[in-house]
Amino acid sequence: MGRLGILFFIFLLAGCCAVRPEPLPEIVTRAEVIGTQDGVSHHATYTDPEKLKTILDYLRHADPSASEAIAPDTFRTDGYEIRLTLLDGRQTLYRQLHDQYLQKNGGPWRHIQPSHGSTLQALLQKLTPDV
Repeated sequence: MGRLGILFFIFLLAGCCAVRPEPLPEIVTRAEVIGTQDGVSHHATYTDPEKLKTILDYLRHADPSASEAIAPDTFRTDGYEIRLTLLDGRQTLYRQLHDQYLQKNGGPWRHIQPSHGSTLQALLQKLTPDV
């Protein structure tokens, strides 16, 4: 193997052994919440990190179970839409019907514990909107 071949081999090995940076965590910069009850909608926007953490903790602990075969149009429209905006501009949309069903990005509706789902309204009432 010539000198050029050895240099190429060294560069190839160096590239294989290079430390690759860890992917950045998904950082939420904004949460927009629309709550609808008895046909009346309420809109709030949160940007404060502590308020965002409270909303994210709620979503993380929702613990949805297997897909449910429900037809949302058979329910009243009471519920919430929570749109999270990430640092890179991507968005994630959660929809909650009453205190029992949660959907992420238009996926299947999943059943959540009503004891958890019912806490969302009180949680949001404690948070003062930022915008």
